[in-house]
Amino acid sequence: TSGHLKAASYSQTASTLSSADALNYSFTGLTTSSANYTVSPLALTGSITGGGNTYGSTLSPGSASLSGILSGIPTGSTVAVTDVVTPATVTLNTAGLLSTSGKLKAGTHSGIQSVSGTLGGADAGNYSFAGATADYTVGQLALTGAAIAAVSTTYGTTAAPGAVSFGNVVSGDAVTSSASIVNPLTSTSGHLKAASYSQTASTLGSVDALNYSFTGLTTSSANYTVSPLAITGVSAITAADKVYDGNTSASLNTTNAIFNAAISADQLSVASATGTFADKNVATGKTVNINGISLGGADAGNYSLASSTASSNASITQLPSVTWAASSPGNWSNPANWAGGALPDLNNVAAVNIPSGVTVTYDSAAGNTHLQSLSSSGTLNLTGGTLDIGNQLSTQNYSQSAGVVSGAGSFTVSNSFSQSAGSIAMGGPVAITQTSGDLIVGSISAAAITLNASNGAISQSAALVSSGLLSTQSSLGTTLTHTGNHLSAFQASSSTSGNISLVNTGVFDIRGISTAAGSITVDNTGATRTSALVKAGGGDLNINAHSPLSIGAAGLQASGNITLSAANSDGNLQLDGPVSSSAGGISVNAGNSYTQNSAVSAAAGVNVSAAVTPMNFGTAATTQGSPVSYTAANQNVSTPPASLTQDTPNQPEPQVPDLVTTFTDLFTAALADQKFIDSSTTQTADAVKKEANKPVAEDLLKEKKKNKENVVVEEKICTP
Repeated sequence: TSGHLKAASYSQTASTLSSADALNYSFTGLTTSSANYTVSPLALTGSITGGGNTYGSTLSPGSASLSGILSGIPTGSTVAVTDVVTPATVTLNTAGLLSTSGKLKAGTHSGIQSVSGTLGGADAGNYSFAGATADYTVGQLALTGAAIAAVSTTYGTTAAPGAVSFGNVVSGDAVTSSASIVNPLTSTSGHLKAASYSQTASTLGSVDALNYSFTGLTTSSANYTVSPLAITGVSAITAADKVYDGNTSASLNTTNAIFNAAISADQLSVASATGTFADKNVATGKTVNINGISLGGADAGNYSLASSTASSNASITQLPSVTWAASSPGNWSNPANWAGGALPDLNNVAAVNIPSGVTVTYDSAAGNTHLQSLSSSGTLNLTGGTLDIGNQLSTQNYSQSAGVVSGAGSFTVSNSFSQSAGSIAMGGPVAITQTSGDLIVGSISAAAITLNASNGAISQSAALVSSGLLSTQSSLGTTLTHTGNHLSAFQASSSTSGNISLVNTGVFDIRGISTAAGSITVDNTGATRTSALVKAGGGDLNINAHSPLSIGAAGLQASGNITLSAANSDGNLQLDGPVSSSAGGISVNAGNSYTQNSAVSAAAGVNVSAAVTPMNFGTAATTQGSPVSYTAANQNVSTPPASLTQDTPNQPEPQVPDLVTTFTDLFTAALADQKFIDSSTTQTADAVKKEANKPVAEDLLKEKKKNKENVVVEEKICTP
């Protein structure tokens, strides 16, 4: 094509001569017999350029190119033309180079591209070509769509990181990657801490890994989660004993706390917890409820609490004392009124102190309270509930409109007292002083009762009960006539004016009564005796026993009339002391026997009657009055002499010792053994204590012995 002689073997021919001597010669011409003019094919060089693909994609061999092809201007042409010669197609030899999926492995493969020496084109015959080879490169496939699976586990339980997956791995290939945890944190025991972690993967593995490229992956979210391990319970938290303070708070010791299900090597503690007693009140071995438990320690974050509660036991002991802290009047039941909020209720406080100038109202909301002592320089006002005193209650001022004060202790009021309702029931003595005005008492029972109204009178609105002495001192008289009174002994005085009156039931000892200007009336249902002087200054004196009546050695005195009555069928009446009326008469009525061992004198008449005979007169018996009348069984009886120097008329021999002995013994036994029932308080009070009555019994026995030795009977002369 280029105008060059083609490669081939040619014959040669010659037919003409030339040069200077040509004409000298003739030549017939010559053509060689053989093709001795040879044009050999021009040897071309060639190469393969290009060729390569990304792993997994279609193979793309390179292209072959030839060098050395001639060009020229063919005959008859003025344009240069290049011979037409083309190389063969490039081929790839992939034998032994395929992956699991049958794809040519990634990498540069030496000489696997080749082109043969076969040429094509119009001028191919004029050339020769030995062929050529070249390398072939397969690029790694960049992995896309990578992901790491989420993992969820519990603290202390090991779990492998999530599986790594890719979106474009050639089907059939084996490619893997292993994930790991980003910045893992370990606990004291060496376990992965409870938290959420990111995962990462950066390398590939398995037989086809080299065919791929992977830039690595870190999860955008923390998808490896270690959840806290549940503590099933916390035990061995102990509560401390405390002194009562009015609240339910409890101090806790968490040092030795045990965390159930925790890993032993971990560091755990109780960061906080609140202890609360079941109630605020004094008791031993009380339940303490523990709430709000939270975990502390280096490994606390690895755990959760299935329950934030627990329990323990501790004791609340009695508070020795508490003082009223409020500056103004208020209710006992309000904790804010007490120092430290320590409300003295139930058996929680031993002693209460109330300062001067305040009024404390013991209200029904205070319920039942037991104290050893209560000391008040102010006013105690009882409007409900029960206040029990084990030792002593002492207050300047006291008022009561409801409720109960009770207990084995004593009760003392030193300035003012008011009791419109409610009751006072003490095992010890009760002493009440009213410094101004009248004293009116309600229901009171006690071992002994002392009432003092230095500027007024004494009266009652409910029953008084005592197994000991009721002692009253007033300036304007005493009226204690409630039919529910049950008293063992009575002592009273009225210093200015006013009468003294008492109604009572039970064996009864009158231990002295005096009025400055008033009458005395005692009406007792039960054996009655006097053991001290009973004196009515400026008034009458009346003692009605309804049972045996004995006048002791101190006797009776009155400016007005004296009336003594033991009218029941067993009403023996005995006079062992002088009975004297300075301006009135004397009337004595015995429902059974009558014994007189002392002087009886009156400005007016003396009238003595007995239901049975004989009357019994001791050696010291005398009677003065005008007129004088003694009757027994409705028959007149000779009277005792007006004085001890006067002869005594004949009368039957009395049997005084038996009568005296029987009365005295019965009285003493009854006095020592009696019991009273106070209907207003339903409280049983012990009778006069036997030990306290030993002197009374001994005095009676001495009187009995004297009467046996000194009995005066009819027809005997009294001698001094």
